[in-house]
Amino acid sequence: MMWIYYRIPTTDYYLISSVVMFLGGLILNIMLSVKFHHKSEELGNGFPRGIVLKMFGWLSIGYTTVFFVMVLLTSKIIPSLYFVIFLMTGGYSWFWTLQGYIHAKNNKEKYENGDSYNPWLGRLLFLGIALSLLMGYLYLGLIE
Repeated sequence: MMWIYYRIPTTDYYLISSVVMFLGGLILNIMLSVKFHHKSEELGNGFPRGIVLKMFGWLSIGYTTVFFVMVLLTSKIIPSLYFVIFLMTGGYSWFWTLQGYIHAKNNKEKYENGDSYNPWLGRLLFLGIALSLLMGYLYLGLIE
C-alpha cells in the first residue's frame, strides 16, 4: 500500500521499511532490557506470558497514540499507518527472534544431556527463507 502511495523505487521502499522495523525492534529491546535487567534466571524457559502481554499491550496503546498524533499533525492516514505497522512488526519480530534463541538454547542443552532433539523446526525455517528469496527473485524477474 505504501509502495503504491508514494510510487518510490523498490530498493528505497525496502530500505525505509527495514530502518523503521529496526527502530521498532530497538524500542522493544530497550523495553526488555529495562524490564529484565538483572532477571536472567527468569528467562530460562522464555519470557513470562503475563509480562509479555502487558508489554505488548502498552506498546499497542503507545503506537496507537503515535498514529493519532501523526494523523492530526500531518492529516495523512496511509503514511502514519505504514509507520506504526512497521514499528510494531519490527518489535514483534525481534521478540520472536529472542524467544526462538532461548528455546534453541534450551533444546541444545537437552540434546547434550541425552534427551531427544528435533531439528526439524530449524530446517523448516531455513527452507522457508530460501523459498521466499527464490519467489522474490522470480517475481522481480517476471516483472522486468
